Amino acid sequence: PTRQLREVVNGLADSVRASIDSISNGVLPDAGLVFQIPRITQLPNVAVVDELDTVTPVVMESEFINVDVKSFKGNQVMSVELADRSYPLFFSELISNLSAQYARATNLYNSGVILAGSTSAPTEYADPISATDLLKWVSDGAVSVYENTFKFADAIVVSPAQWGNIMSMSVDGRPIYNALQPQNAAGNAQPRALRGSVNGLDLWVDTALTSYGVGDGSMYVINRDAYTWYESPRLELRTNFINDGSIGILLYGYGATATKIAAGAYNYQAS
Repeated sequence: PTRQLREVVNGLADSVRASIDSISNGVLPDAGLVFQIPRITQLPNVAVVDELDTVTPVVMESEFINVDVKSFKGNQVMSVELADRSYPLFFSELISNLSAQYARATNLYNSGVILAGSTSAPTEYADPISATDLLKWVSDGAVSVYENTFKFADAIVVSPAQWGNIMSMSVDGRPIYNALQPQNAAGNAQPRALRGSVNGLDLWVDTALTSYGVGDGSMYVINRDAYTWYESPRLELRTNFINDGSIGILLYGYGATATKIAAGAYNYQAS
């Protein structure tokens, strides 16, 4: 007899959400498909005013940011026989894979919102980017984020291909971003971790950027408070179909990405 083990081989799914984890997170409001966040658009003015001169006020102004709430859903239908007569492992693996696909879908949506709202680098760099140009681009990104938000850049989010490019950067064959000697160390990017650091910023490797390779949109510098991901709990709905007894399982939830300060992300542009 052929024995079947209960371990499951799965090289297709993971639950990594780099673009979501690299920004601030919040709890979704309990109702509505749109919610609003107030934002200051004009500051009052303070200036040097000589004695008895008129103080001219500048009125503080504000507006509301509309944030769209999106629903994310995935389902499966299985026979009642499969539910009754198979190992419990099958059902747990099904839920695990739906959860992994939910994570992928929400992360992809959030990444798209960030890229759409980000500031594009005005300077184009060689493709793939060199170590010298990477240092310049990260520095330009940090300056851009601060000048436009008065907040510091916290993270750099890169595609898997850019991750590989960064790991390969070297000086005379000595690696820069997984260096052992202090004279070379400019960060930490290693093949056994999707987290690290690059030029003082937290590194996140995001599979949502896979299609960008090492070209336009393949990485960005970001301030974590400039964008916020709001999310509901994940929910399950199970229904039996009376005509054949099959079982439907719906995994769903709601999420929203708030672009609070679009210029808080600085997008890479290749030549």
